[in-house]
Amino acid sequence: MKLKFKSSASDTCAKCDEFKSKIKFAKSEEEKSTLTEQHELHLRKAEAAYNLKRKFKQLAKEDKSVRCLIFDLEQVFPTPNVTCGKVYYLRQLSTYNLTIVDTTTNKTFNYMWHEGEAPRGACEIASCLFKHIMDEIPEEVRHIYLFSDCCSGQNRNSIVAAMLLAVMETHATVKKIDHIFSVPGHTRMECDAKHSRMEHQKAKSGLISVPSQWYEVVRNVGPSYKVIEMAN
Repeated sequence: MKLKFKSSASDTCAKCDEFKSKIKFAKSEEEKSTLTEQHELHLRKAEAAYNLKRKFKQLAKEDKSVRCLIFDLEQVFPTPNVTCGKVYYLRQLSTYNLTIVDTTTNKTFNYMWHEGEAPRGACEIASCLFKHIMDEIPEEVRHIYLFSDCCSGQNRNSIVAAMLLAVMETHATVKKIDHIFSVPGHTRMECDAKHSRMEHQKAKSGLISVPSQWYEVVRNVGPSYKVIEMAN
């Protein structure tokens, strides 16, 4: 028997798709040239952000006073998770997971809660990040690099910024935090691979009746996957 494998499907960049469409239907060579230059600039910015992340990941491995953290929200886990078609049209309870990857230890921290506890806005993201830095970052660390997408409702906002200031006032040794945002459509986050493994485990989970069962699904992905249950 022959087996065939294909590359995993991935989302395309909306900005790139827009540029390609405009370039294809440009009314003049001048317009086409301008759009091409803008598209190339967009791609250079994306590559620069990726190279910056690679640089700081390496720095964090070599310097004990530096940590590089990458975080992202996973797709919602619906409860109950059953195959009955009628459930699709009903209001299911959502369970959320903020994944934080520590590139120094390669450990994956999953801060999970359901919507009965809280929504998934800026305050909740800030709470998870604050807890992680205070509980998991050792006192030898002085400088943290954070990487995330630029979603304003969750990551790129004054609430998260204020929380990072509070960290530097509260943590024993952390004195500097740089929060770097990836270019939309070109994130290439380490969290994506972690979420893919969780989705694979999710497909094998069978009936899920309560949110706490989702926590066990994520725990069962592997020994490097730690689940922290968040609650009010």
